Amino acid sequence: VVKTEICAFSELKIYPGKGVNIITKDSRIHIFLSRKCLRMYQRKIKANKIRWSTAWRRLQKKVKAENVQKKRRKKAARVNRDIVGMNLQVITAKQSESKEQRAQMRQRAIQ
Repeated sequence: VVKTEICAFSELKIYPGKGVNIITKDSRIHIFLSRKCLRMYQRKIKANKIRWSTAWRRLQKKVKAENVQKKRRKKAARVNRDIVGMNLQVITAKQSESKEQRAQMRQRAIQ
């Protein structure tokens, strides 16, 4: 099994004995496949715009993206809480009332 690195610009495989290592001021090590990749990186050209890079192929859906999963979001649990004028028991009682009961209560309040 040959240990390969991945180019910091094009994301292509770099086999042993190939590539250029660059250490930046912030002490990060960047490995590039060729001087071409290095110069593009230094010119701050986006790999998404270069057609032969893996980033462009991934963006155009030419290559299957590996290990990409959508974030699962928790559904918000519904919680009933007290309101200033009513406690929880009164609120649940009002929710369980039928339309007929409400109509009767309205008639009583009007009279």
